[in-house]
Amino acid sequence: MKKVLNTAIIGYGMAGSVFHCPIISSLDGFQLNMIYTRNEDCIQRIKKLYPGTKPVSDVKEILSDETIDLVVIASPNTYHFSLAKEAILAGKHIVIDKPFTVHSTEAEELISLAQKHSRMMSVFQNRRWDSDFRTVKQVIGSGILGNLVECEIHMDRYRNVIKDRAWRADFTLRQSKSDLKIWHVG
Repeated sequence: MKKVLNTAIIGYGMAGSVFHCPIISSLDGFQLNMIYTRNEDCIQRIKKLYPGTKPVSDVKEILSDETIDLVVIASPNTYHFSLAKEAILAGKHIVIDKPFTVHSTEAEELISLAQKHSRMMSVFQNRRWDSDFRTVKQVIGSGILGNLVECEIHMDRYRNVIKDRAWRADFTLRQSKSDLKIWHVG
């Protein structure tokens, strides 16, 4: 009998609601058990879209639940490290939204911790399965374009006004111009 991975998602913003929840709820072998959010509108949407899934307002409820195998971290970037570390220490496998961590030292610590505790850990790589990416990969692999030196592929998102309470916009606004060069939101 195939094991079902009981899954919880921390965060029901764009990543959680648009990518993680629909994907996990549609896959055989995964059961979407819990979603963390404190937003009342989101809680109502979760109850309507995923009636068998429990919305929770405390991350500790997810981490202390022994039936949860996998935790997907779709929180704001600055919380990725601390939530991932807590999840690993609670015995959970994890998938972390991009960026994996804000600092490379945090990434190294999580990798070491996951290995020490025999936990699977991955960065969410949904775009690698999109048809455009797979087509570009196939064309490059065929050699038809010759010896490529550089290839840049990205998905842009434009909004001509700053969305009220948008953590990404707020975070970006607090950075110096030199720091902005290293951040890619998308």
